[in-house]
Amino acid sequence: MINYAGPSMNPTLIDGDRLNVIPYNGDRIRVGDVIVFQHPDKNLLMVHRVVSTSSRIITRGDNNRCPDRFSLTPEHITGKVVSALRGKKHIKIYGGKTGWFLALILHTRIYLDKKVSALLHPLYHWLAETGLIRRIFKPWINIRKVSFQRGKETEHQLLMGKTIIARLPAGANQWIIKRPFKVFIDKSSLQTTKSKEACD
Repeated sequence: MINYAGPSMNPTLIDGDRLNVIPYNGDRIRVGDVIVFQHPDKNLLMVHRVVSTSSRIITRGDNNRCPDRFSLTPEHITGKVVSALRGKKHIKIYGGKTGWFLALILHTRIYLDKKVSALLHPLYHWLAETGLIRRIFKPWINIRKVSFQRGKETEHQLLMGKTIIARLPAGANQWIIKRPFKVFIDKSSLQTTKSKEACD
């Protein structure tokens, strides 16, 4: 098993996942397979999904818009990822046609999210600045602020129920607010810390 790190395969794989990798042993490398391979030009072990096998093997991260600029031969490939251990949970990693289809859905969702976000971004920030949503839903919103030590620094968090909706990491000076929760947060309540402004 190997440890996965990096954002290029999110959310299929996330930092800390332990990958179960099996060698191909002469089996056909299929479009849709998630493979572990040696970068052809660098001393770097990578994990991406196969997107083409027509002449050479082309890969792309599930969280990347474009295919990798390099191509591979079977000699570069260590094996295919068949499962991941995330904490105590075993996650099946699909390859072949199923893997290709799931990656297509993921890319479509990412593309649509970016397009919709670009359209709604001004409205989202206007609603956050005016506090309209916060005032409407105030009787039903219960946001708690919690603080705890991280070494010599203090981390602050805002929680809605059990969900962390915003964080001011230890040593940071800017809040990180998850979308769409900025519309529920009173920015003046954040001024009790050293935060300069909120971001999303």
